[in-house]
Amino acid sequence: PVPEQFLVYLKDLLNFDLGRSFYYKLPVAELLTGCLGWTIFLSFVSIGISSGIGIPLGLFYAVRKGGKRTVWLNVFTGLNSVPVIVIAIVMQMLLSYKFDLFPSSGAYTPGISVSDPGWILDVIGHAILPLWVLVLAELPPIFILTYNTCSRTKNQPFVEMAKYLNIQEHVINYKYILKNTLPEILSKINIQFLYAISGVLFVEVVFSYPGIGTLLKTAACSRDY
Repeated sequence: PVPEQFLVYLKDLLNFDLGRSFYYKLPVAELLTGCLGWTIFLSFVSIGISSGIGIPLGLFYAVRKGGKRTVWLNVFTGLNSVPVIVIAIVMQMLLSYKFDLFPSSGAYTPGISVSDPGWILDVIGHAILPLWVLVLAELPPIFILTYNTCSRTKNQPFVEMAKYLNIQEHVINYKYILKNTLPEILSKINIQFLYAISGVLFVEVVFSYPGIGTLLKTAACSRDY
Protein backbone atom coordinates (compact mmCIF):
# COMPACT_ATOMS: atom_id res chain seq x y z
CA PRO A 1 0.00 0.00 0.00
CA VAL A 2 1.05 3.58 -0.69
CA PRO A 3 1.18 4.63 3.02
CA GLU A 4 3.44 1.67 3.74
CA GLN A 5 5.65 2.59 0.77
CA PHE A 6 5.97 6.10 2.17
CA LEU A 7 7.00 4.78 5.60
CA VAL A 8 9.60 2.53 3.97
CA TYR A 9 10.86 5.55 2.01
CA LEU A 10 11.22 7.61 5.20
CA LYS A 11 13.02 4.74 6.94
CA ASP A 12 15.47 4.41 4.04
CA LEU A 13 15.96 8.16 4.00
CA LEU A 14 17.04 8.15 7.65
CA ASN A 15 19.62 5.51 6.71
CA PHE A 16 20.84 7.70 3.79
CA ASP A 17 19.44 5.19 1.31
CA LEU A 18 18.09 7.29 -1.57
CA GLY A 19 17.30 4.32 -3.79
CA ARG A 20 18.70 3.51 -7.21
CA SER A 21 18.79 5.67 -10.30
CA PHE A 22 16.64 4.45 -13.19
CA TYR A 23 18.93 6.12 -15.71
CA TYR A 24 22.40 5.30 -14.36
CA LYS A 25 21.43 1.97 -12.69
CA LEU A 26 23.50 3.00 -9.66
CA PRO A 27 22.69 4.03 -6.06
CA VAL A 28 21.63 7.68 -5.91
CA ALA A 29 23.81 8.35 -2.86
CA GLU A 30 26.85 7.11 -4.81
CA LEU A 31 26.01 9.40 -7.74
CA LEU A 32 25.57 12.43 -5.47
CA THR A 33 28.84 11.73 -3.68
CA GLY A 34 30.71 11.53 -6.98
CA CYS A 35 29.24 14.80 -8.31
CA LEU A 36 29.24 16.87 -5.13
CA GLY A 37 33.02 17.31 -5.06
CA TRP A 38 33.08 19.04 -8.47
CA THR A 39 30.28 21.44 -7.48
CA ILE A 40 31.94 22.29 -4.15
CA PHE A 41 35.26 22.84 -5.95
CA LEU A 42 33.77 25.39 -8.38
CA SER A 43 31.71 27.08 -5.65
CA PHE A 44 34.48 27.53 -3.08
CA VAL A 45 37.19 28.56 -5.54
CA SER A 46 34.95 31.04 -7.39
CA ILE A 47 33.63 32.68 -4.21
CA GLY A 48 37.20 32.88 -2.87
CA ILE A 49 38.50 34.59 -6.02
CA SER A 50 35.49 36.92 -6.18
CA SER A 51 35.90 37.94 -2.53
CA GLY A 52 39.65 38.38 -2.92
CA ILE A 53 39.06 40.81 -5.81
CA GLY A 54 35.71 42.40 -4.91
CA ILE A 55 36.41 43.37 -1.28
CA PRO A 56 39.68 45.31 -1.89
CA LEU A 57 38.24 46.83 -5.09
CA GLY A 58 35.05 47.93 -3.33
CA LEU A 59 37.07 49.50 -0.50
CA PHE A 60 39.37 51.26 -2.96
CA TYR A 61 36.55 52.94 -4.87
CA ALA A 62 34.55 53.67 -1.70
CA VAL A 63 37.33 55.80 -0.22
CA ARG A 64 38.53 57.23 -3.53
CA LYS A 65 37.61 60.75 -4.49
CA GLY A 66 36.51 61.56 -8.03
CA GLY A 67 33.86 60.76 -10.62
CA LYS A 68 35.21 57.35 -11.69
CA ARG A 69 33.64 55.79 -8.61
CA THR A 70 30.19 56.21 -10.11
CA VAL A 71 31.35 54.85 -13.47
CA TRP A 72 32.63 51.60 -11.97
CA LEU A 73 29.58 51.29 -9.75
CA ASN A 74 27.36 51.55 -12.84
CA VAL A 75 29.50 48.98 -14.68
CA PHE A 76 29.23 46.43 -11.89
CA THR A 77 25.54 47.17 -11.38
CA GLY A 78 24.90 46.48 -15.07
CA LEU A 79 26.97 43.30 -14.98
CA ASN A 80 25.09 42.20 -11.87
CA SER A 81 21.83 42.17 -13.84
CA VAL A 82 23.13 39.72 -16.48
CA PRO A 83 22.08 36.09 -15.75
CA VAL A 84 24.99 33.73 -15.17
CA ILE A 85 23.76 31.35 -17.88
CA VAL A 86 24.00 34.16 -20.48
CA ILE A 87 27.58 34.91 -19.42
CA ALA A 88 28.41 31.20 -19.64
CA ILE A 89 26.97 30.78 -23.15
CA VAL A 90 28.69 33.93 -24.49
CA MET A 91 32.06 32.99 -22.96
CA GLN A 92 31.79 29.45 -24.30
CA MET A 93 30.98 30.67 -27.82
CA LEU A 94 33.84 33.17 -27.85
CA LEU A 95 36.67 31.51 -25.91
CA SER A 96 35.97 27.85 -26.70
CA TYR A 97 34.36 27.70 -30.13
CA LYS A 98 35.57 30.87 -31.85
CA PHE A 99 39.11 31.30 -30.48
CA ASP A 100 39.63 27.72 -29.18
CA LEU A 101 41.44 28.93 -26.05
CA PHE A 102 39.82 26.65 -23.46
CA PRO A 103 38.01 23.28 -23.46
CA SER A 104 34.29 23.67 -24.10
CA SER A 105 33.02 20.86 -21.87
CA GLY A 106 33.88 18.35 -19.19
CA ALA A 107 36.10 18.44 -16.12
CA TYR A 108 38.98 16.55 -17.73
CA THR A 109 39.97 14.98 -21.04
CA PRO A 110 38.23 11.64 -21.71
CA GLY A 111 40.64 8.75 -21.27
CA ILE A 112 42.90 10.45 -18.74
CA SER A 113 42.95 9.00 -15.21
CA VAL A 114 43.85 10.30 -11.76
CA SER A 115 47.08 8.31 -11.78
CA ASP A 116 48.34 10.08 -14.90
CA PRO A 117 50.97 12.78 -14.18
CA GLY A 118 49.16 15.54 -16.09
CA TRP A 119 45.72 14.93 -14.55
CA ILE A 120 45.78 17.92 -12.18
CA LEU A 121 46.86 20.35 -14.90
CA ASP A 122 44.18 18.92 -17.18
CA VAL A 123 41.50 19.47 -14.50
CA ILE A 124 42.72 23.03 -13.92
CA GLY A 125 42.64 23.74 -17.66
CA HIS A 126 39.03 22.55 -17.91
CA ALA A 127 38.03 24.53 -14.81
CA ILE A 128 39.44 27.91 -15.92
CA LEU A 129 36.52 28.93 -18.14
CA PRO A 130 33.70 27.87 -15.74
CA LEU A 131 35.52 29.62 -12.90
CA TRP A 132 35.95 32.74 -15.03
CA VAL A 133 32.22 32.78 -15.73
CA LEU A 134 31.36 32.33 -12.06
CA VAL A 135 33.76 35.08 -10.97
CA LEU A 136 32.18 37.49 -13.47
CA ALA A 137 28.77 36.61 -12.03
CA GLU A 138 29.75 36.72 -8.34
CA LEU A 139 32.16 39.68 -8.37
CA PRO A 140 29.56 42.48 -8.96
CA PRO A 141 27.37 41.79 -5.87
CA ILE A 142 30.44 41.48 -3.63
CA PHE A 143 31.90 44.71 -5.03
CA ILE A 144 28.59 46.59 -4.63
CA LEU A 145 28.14 45.27 -1.09
CA THR A 146 31.66 46.30 -0.05
CA TYR A 147 31.36 49.66 -1.79
CA ASN A 148 28.07 50.57 -0.10
CA THR A 149 29.15 49.31 3.33
CA CYS A 150 32.52 51.09 3.28
CA SER A 151 30.94 54.28 1.89
CA ARG A 152 28.59 54.32 4.86
CA THR A 153 31.33 53.56 7.39
CA LYS A 154 33.78 56.18 6.13
CA ASN A 155 31.35 58.95 7.23
CA GLN A 156 31.13 57.67 10.81
CA PRO A 157 32.42 59.98 13.61
CA PHE A 158 35.30 57.68 14.61
CA VAL A 159 36.64 57.78 11.03
CA GLU A 160 36.32 61.56 10.92
CA MET A 161 38.20 61.76 14.23
CA ALA A 162 40.97 59.57 12.83
CA LYS A 163 41.31 61.96 9.89
CA TYR A 164 41.34 64.90 12.30
CA LEU A 165 44.22 63.26 14.20
CA ASN A 166 46.20 63.02 10.93
CA ILE A 167 46.39 59.22 11.00
CA GLN A 168 47.78 57.86 7.74
CA GLU A 169 45.16 57.26 5.05
CA HIS A 170 45.98 53.58 4.46
CA VAL A 171 45.70 52.92 8.20
CA ILE A 172 42.26 54.56 8.26
CA ASN A 173 41.14 52.60 5.21
CA TYR A 174 42.10 49.19 6.53
CA LYS A 175 42.03 49.45 10.33
CA TYR A 176 39.12 51.85 10.76
CA ILE A 177 36.91 51.28 7.71
CA LEU A 178 37.58 47.73 6.43
CA LYS A 179 37.91 46.03 9.83
CA ASN A 180 34.65 47.57 11.05
CA THR A 181 32.74 46.57 7.92
CA LEU A 182 34.31 43.11 7.46
CA PRO A 183 31.90 41.26 9.82
CA GLU A 184 28.90 42.62 7.91
CA ILE A 185 30.50 41.84 4.55
CA LEU A 186 31.43 38.27 5.53
CA SER A 187 27.97 37.58 6.96
CA LYS A 188 26.37 38.63 3.68
CA ILE A 189 28.96 36.71 1.64
CA ASN A 190 27.71 33.57 3.42
CA ILE A 191 24.32 34.27 1.83
CA GLN A 192 26.04 35.03 -1.47
CA PHE A 193 27.61 31.57 -1.27
CA LEU A 194 24.13 30.03 -1.63
CA TYR A 195 23.59 32.07 -4.80
CA ALA A 196 27.02 30.93 -5.98
CA ILE A 197 25.96 27.29 -5.67
CA SER A 198 22.77 27.93 -7.66
CA GLY A 199 24.84 29.72 -10.32
CA VAL A 200 27.24 26.79 -10.46
CA LEU A 201 24.38 24.47 -11.39
CA PHE A 202 23.63 26.49 -14.55
CA VAL A 203 27.30 26.79 -15.46
CA GLU A 204 27.76 23.04 -15.09
CA VAL A 205 24.90 22.41 -17.52
CA VAL A 206 26.39 24.77 -20.13
CA PHE A 207 29.90 23.28 -19.87
CA SER A 208 28.73 19.68 -19.22
CA TYR A 209 30.72 19.77 -15.99
CA PRO A 210 30.15 16.54 -13.99
CA GLY A 211 28.63 18.21 -10.93
CA ILE A 212 25.21 18.32 -9.29
CA GLY A 213 23.84 20.66 -11.98
CA THR A 214 24.54 18.24 -14.82
CA LEU A 215 23.24 15.33 -12.74
CA LEU A 216 20.04 17.26 -12.00
CA LYS A 217 19.55 18.12 -15.69
CA THR A 218 20.07 14.51 -16.76
CA ALA A 219 17.69 13.26 -14.09
CA ALA A 220 15.00 15.79 -15.06
CA CYS A 221 15.29 15.12 -18.80
CA SER A 222 15.17 11.34 -18.35
CA ARG A 223 12.48 11.53 -15.61
CA ASP A 224 14.81 9.75 -13.24
CA TYR A 225 12.79 10.49 -10.11
